[in-house]
Amino acid sequence: MELVRYLHQNPVRAKMCSKVDEYPWSSDIFYRKNDESLVDIGLVLDTLSEERSVAIKMYSECIDQIPENTVNYEEGKLIGEDTSPVMNSYKVKYEERKTLDELLLLSGASSNDLILLKKGSRKRHLTPYKLNFIQSSFEEKYSFSEIGRVIGMSSPAVYDLVMRYKLKVNEIT
Repeated sequence: MELVRYLHQNPVRAKMCSKVDEYPWSSDIFYRKNDESLVDIGLVLDTLSEERSVAIKMYSECIDQIPENTVNYEEGKLIGEDTSPVMNSYKVKYEERKTLDELLLLSGASSNDLILLKKGSRKRHLTPYKLNFIQSSFEEKYSFSEIGRVIGMSSPAVYDLVMRYKLKVNEIT
């Protein structure tokens, strides 16, 4: 209920209106009028009371009160955000890897060949550069589709090249 109150009181805190039920784009009115046409109000109201009229009264009282110790949800963690040492070490490793364009430059191709590679050219003399690029990209933990996008190949075509030339890759993704 604290989170529901927080959400419905945001327009008041932002000085967009003086009371929660005055904000025209709030779902608050659906709760107060027992209107289930657009908003699923059941979860919140049924939590308060089995009797709907009592639940609506309790809801209104709860939303209208301004608690002294409110939680600032903007300062909380986001869904998927993890501050564990394992996740942080993974993020650091991931962020430190070379970009695919940097890896393509390191493939040994000339500037003209780099242009051809980026355009997805299938000229045979480009194959060693593609293989160097694919191998170094795998070492940096890039996927087939990420690699393929850079050199104009589908991920199955990258996979076929890996298999045809028996590149050593730790994990085929």
